[in-house]
Amino acid sequence: MKTLIALALVLTACDKKPTAEAAPTPEKKPGIVTLAQLQTIKLPTSPGFTAKGTWASAFANEDGDRMEVWKEGSAFGISIHFIDCRLPKVQEVKDKHVLTQAAFAGCFQPSDAKLGKYEMRKVSGGERTLRAGNVLIRINKQEKETAADLEAYLGKLDLDAIARM
Repeated sequence: MKTLIALALVLTACDKKPTAEAAPTPEKKPGIVTLAQLQTIKLPTSPGFTAKGTWASAFANEDGDRMEVWKEGSAFGISIHFIDCRLPKVQEVKDKHVLTQAAFAGCFQPSDAKLGKYEMRKVSGGERTLRAGNVLIRINKQEKETAADLEAYLGKLDLDAIARM
């Protein structure tokens, strides 16, 4: 009898309409690293700059996609981009030519170097890409940095924590 009463209470509760005060639940993309998770990645100061600068969002970030640029006064330092390789917009270019893959190429193309245990690509023009788990990290230099600075900077990130995302 107690089970029957409990079942009736559950069915009654399920039939209630949400109140105006109930906040809508954001739709979570299955398996995609959330923006909140990406924002937990601590970014050190850009190489060649002081701690007086700040990281600024380079565009409207979203789940699976975060890009920041170092800004100090009117000068810009490195830019860093975190991309979840499982994003639909990334997967759409998986079987395309490397030039079509563009910013997402590091999700699919073979590496030509390693940073610790992580696969890295040395892209021309002062860019490095590194894959940590499902997250691709793209880092670009400006005038003050060298390619070696980029690799040293990547080494300062908690790549193991990123790989677990």
